[in-house]
Amino acid sequence: MRRICLFSLLYFGLMVPVAKGSPTGKVYLYFDPQYSMLYSEASALPLAENEVFRCVLVTPPAGVELTAETPLPFSIDQGGNLLVPEELSSQGYSAEYYRWGGETDYQLIPKDGLAGRLLLTVSFSSPVYVYLVAQDTRDGQGICGGTPDRCVVAFGATLCGKLGGGLIPGPGLPELYAVIGQGWECAESDAEGVTNVPSPFPIIASTSLSKLEMNGQVVTDREQIDAALTPSVSAFAMETEGVYALTLQPPTAPGKVFYTVETAETLQGPWLRVEDVVAEMSETEKKAFAILSDACYTRLRIGEETRLVLPEIPSETGSRFYRVVGE
Repeated sequence: MRRICLFSLLYFGLMVPVAKGSPTGKVYLYFDPQYSMLYSEASALPLAENEVFRCVLVTPPAGVELTAETPLPFSIDQGGNLLVPEELSSQGYSAEYYRWGGETDYQLIPKDGLAGRLLLTVSFSSPVYVYLVAQDTRDGQGICGGTPDRCVVAFGATLCGKLGGGLIPGPGLPELYAVIGQGWECAESDAEGVTNVPSPFPIIASTSLSKLEMNGQVVTDREQIDAALTPSVSAFAMETEGVYALTLQPPTAPGKVFYTVETAETLQGPWLRVEDVVAEMSETEKKAFAILSDACYTRLRIGEETRLVLPEIPSETGSRFYRVVGE
């Protein structure tokens, strides 16, 4: 009835005011547990519980079209910050995380995996491209912190489609339907032109942390960032014969990067991950080292005081050095 009245008014030449502002569109994302989002295509390992995934809206310059084959017009750093490369931003590209339900800009994978439909309501002033992004925030024990700013080791992104520009199917408001994976059909009765998109594969290494918020200020200076990410050694002592304990205090900005314990026979190296050295030990030495059942030495989170046990290797007679390196 509303449309009939509008046409009638226009026919008689009356001026009808049109409210200005950003139009609103809806993005429907459908997930099937048979086609889970994966950490890598090779491993076929689904995203872990409390893993983070997000939607990114990209606005390119007028006249620029993006496709699934187009190189990603954004990247993500280790702190979860969304970045547009300088060479693209100078051309007019912009990108932003979009909020789910008006509260957070991310969703977490529940214990039983992700299935069903998720709705994203989007306001936009120019045509935007919608990307689904999966992050890899697992620590060395495969556990996710459940927040988007925990260290992002890698990420993957999938182009779901475009909102605006007259290319969106369906009546009424602009709507975009995307089925994640190649499985079941969309359940919406009016979902014409459904896009099937592959699961994102987080195979792109995140970039170095580009900025930190400290004491209410955003820090971008590289030296200041490095200093804020460096943990300190508060104790190193022999506990029992052949068993040493290393105690680390968290950095000023905890949770932003992972750390790996490396070891070498001389300060000149070569420096190797502790796990790689253990892999070359005899079974007797591995039992003496007792590493994997007690502590995490790779993708280590130092968010609080952390104690690491570093037993001697029985077959060695010289010195052995250890260091903690931020990934």
